[in-house]
Amino acid sequence: MADTFEIVVFNPDDKEQMDLICAIHSDVLPDSFVVEMGNIFMKQFYYKCLPKIGSLKCFLARYNGKYVGMIVTNKKPFSLIRSAIPIYFWRISFVMSTAMITGPKRIKTILNLLKYKPDPLLKTMEDSKTAFEILTIGVLNDYRKVYITEKEKISHKILKHAVNEYKNNGYKKITGQILKSNRMALGFYETFNANFVQSTTNEGGVILDLNIENVK
Repeated sequence: MADTFEIVVFNPDDKEQMDLICAIHSDVLPDSFVVEMGNIFMKQFYYKCLPKIGSLKCFLARYNGKYVGMIVTNKKPFSLIRSAIPIYFWRISFVMSTAMITGPKRIKTILNLLKYKPDPLLKTMEDSKTAFEILTIGVLNDYRKVYITEKEKISHKILKHAVNEYKNNGYKKITGQILKSNRMALGFYETFNANFVQSTTNEGGVILDLNIENVK
């Protein structure tokens, strides 16, 4: 029987999809604010609400009937969370309060978030309305070496799918924030001849600047 592969739009009301997207995010970016705030934050706000208002656009890869990979993208690289607060003020207040009560150490995470200053380059990207951000891309460990075509792994197929979605809507650039220590992510984007700009707000990070035409 031939292998099957497809990419679907993430449905935040699908428990199987939600469990996968949270698991991969936790695996790929364990030190991110989203993960440190815990499953309540991820499942009741970040991946529950943001996709529904279009702030996040997520795609999942399904291989032989099993969800194995995902990509999370965003049209507002500078103001993602802030732009959603007025819409979901009471929900985010409840979710974050619950997260702190169940994990008091998360208070430090929130204080660090309040001190966080997005890089001005991200605002330039957002204001251009022609750049989208890749927040997370990942594949379950057992499937990272699976090739869908002779030269394309699952991660490449997911990226190209997202790129085509945005390209059809006039987008020209891909951006994102990457830690210099994340050699896997840097190496992945280097295969598409990406440029990396030193972040002015995080010495240990760079801003991805990738021409969408490079992803073919």
